[in-house]
Amino acid sequence: MARESQALGARCFVTVGTTSFDEMIQAVCSQEVCMALRERGITQVVFQVGRGQARPQDLMQDNPASSGLDVSVFDFAPSLDEHMQAADLILSHGGAGSIMESLGLRKPVIVVINESLMENHQWELAGALVRRQHLMATNCDGVAAAVRSLRVDSLVPYPSPDRSTFPRLVDDMCEFTSGE
Repeated sequence: MARESQALGARCFVTVGTTSFDEMIQAVCSQEVCMALRERGITQVVFQVGRGQARPQDLMQDNPASSGLDVSVFDFAPSLDEHMQAADLILSHGGAGSIMESLGLRKPVIVVINESLMENHQWELAGALVRRQHLMATNCDGVAAAVRSLRVDSLVPYPSPDRSTFPRLVDDMCEFTSGE
C-alpha cells in the first residue's frame, strides 16, 4: 500500500545560485511539477533565477496546474538566507554553497543536478549527501517524482559545525595557553 504524501507547508524556494540553469526553472514550471507541489501543500513558489533567461511567470501562464500557486521571481539578492529560512521545501541547483546553506538551516532539500556541466561534478557532492540521507537529488526529468516521494521524516539532519575546532587547532599548533 502506498503511503500518503506528507504535507510540506506552504512555501517552496527554488534557487539556481549565481549561474544560469534554465532547464531547472522550466522543469519546476512544468505541469507535472506544479501538480506535485500542490499535492504536497505548496501554495507559494519563490524563484531565484540567477543569470537565466527562463521566466516562471511566462512559463506558467498557460499551465492550468499552476493555478493556485502564488509565484514570485527575482534574479539575485545580497543573501538568500531570508528566502531559505521562510521555505518549507528548497529545490536547489547542485552548487556546494546553496546545498550547504540549505542543510545548515535544516530544511528539506531536493537538489536538481545540471547534467550539462562537464564531468557532472554536482553528482559527487549530492550523491554523498544522499547516501547519508541528508537530502534527495535528481535531474530535471525527475523533479516531480522527487517532490512526490520526498519523506521529510526520513531525512537525517546535517550536523551543526563545531566552530571551536579550528581555533583549538591553531592554539595547539602555536602552543598558546589559556592564561597560564
